[in-house]
Amino acid sequence: MSYLFAGKALISGWVNGQKFRPSNWPERMCEVGATRDPIKGIMRYSNHLNIALDDEHGYCVHVDFDALAQYQPETFKYVCWFIESNQLTLVARDASRFNAPAFEAQSPLLTALVA
Repeated sequence: MSYLFAGKALISGWVNGQKFRPSNWPERMCEVGATRDPIKGIMRYSNHLNIALDDEHGYCVHVDFDALAQYQPETFKYVCWFIESNQLTLVARDASRFNAPAFEAQSPLLTALVA
């Protein structure tokens, strides 16, 4: 796994100063990693991919890339693809993981890394 998608991060709901559309993109993304209880018929989001509301970053998704890669590899691939293809901003939640020089060289897609 590269440093680009590792550790815990927020996927911001802002792209180039505007809200990312469609407005329900966090639900759609989290549903990819969700499971449906066959008896109750309810959907349960993954512990590693959750909707969040952040004052600075808006409606966003909290993701634990390490756990997602280990326990839900297909969901991990989809989330990485979605971030790259839509040029979304990642906000690191465990900044110590991102201090490696290799990360700085590989991070053209990340526009903000805030501890």
